Amino acid sequence: MLVFFRHFKSYVTLNSRWDFLYTYLDNRLGQLIVVMFFFYSGYGLFLSYRKKGKAYIDGIFKNRFLKILLHFDIAVVFYLLLAWALGISYPVRQIVNAFFAWQTVGNSNWYIWVTLLFYLFLFFFGKLFYRRPVVFLCSVTAATVVYIVIFYAVYPDYYWWCDTVLCFPAGLFYAYFEEKINAFFQRKGIYPAAFLLCTALFLLLFPLRDSIVVYEILSLVFVAWMLLLTKKVSIQNRVLSFFGKRVFSFYILQHFPMILLSHFSVNEKPLIFLAASFGITLVIAPVYELLLAKIDRHLFPSR
Repeated sequence: MLVFFRHFKSYVTLNSRWDFLYTYLDNRLGQLIVVMFFFYSGYGLFLSYRKKGKAYIDGIFKNRFLKILLHFDIAVVFYLLLAWALGISYPVRQIVNAFFAWQTVGNSNWYIWVTLLFYLFLFFFGKLFYRRPVVFLCSVTAATVVYIVIFYAVYPDYYWWCDTVLCFPAGLFYAYFEEKINAFFQRKGIYPAAFLLCTALFLLLFPLRDSIVVYEILSLVFVAWMLLLTKKVSIQNRVLSFFGKRVFSFYILQHFPMILLSHFSVNEKPLIFLAASFGITLVIAPVYELLLAKIDRHLFPSR
């Protein structure tokens, strides 16, 4: 939901006094709104690896990398059709790059590109070290650090492509050490001390967040803080559950109605634009999911 509002903000002018609370919160949260996605992705992937072993590693390229890329590319085709209908043209090179999430034709792309890269890391290092999980996880972490260093050196203006990505290997390591971590927090006094420490670290690092090194650390501290919070506080309801089951479709399609409505200047009325964009996304997301389900049954049958 925060990602949806972030994208909505880029299409409208928010200058009402009532907009201040959201814009203030959004500016402070920054890329922290995506860190739990990376963390839980790493966590879930390692649990699958531990359960299925080498078979899971062998299937990552087809069942994860190619599958998510295909789902993404189908959405790219829809965006290209929309652009054609609205008279928007893109260079051929940009269109080709868009199918690999390197560039965009109106859709979101950077998160998918990074996710695909992680799948390649898991596939490559999993094949090499599937019998040595610690080496496997350390290798993925080292590759992630190399990616951060190289990408930030070449594209410093696109820092959001790399400033939170250490949360992915953090999820892998958390899954690996989960039993020991849980046992550690059963000790008396550990939980409140850890919660206060994470809070203090976050407040200390937050003013220094312009440094990418600090931001990576800040992201990890925020993940730890969220984990500690959700050990005691359960945040769930039917609305959150509904969107939680439709993360990909809602994420990848939300720009579609925003582009369409902006073409007709609906974005000049932010509240109407917000409601219409949200409603249209709710309508087209299930249709998109049905299409993907039919394709998956033929190309990625369950075993």
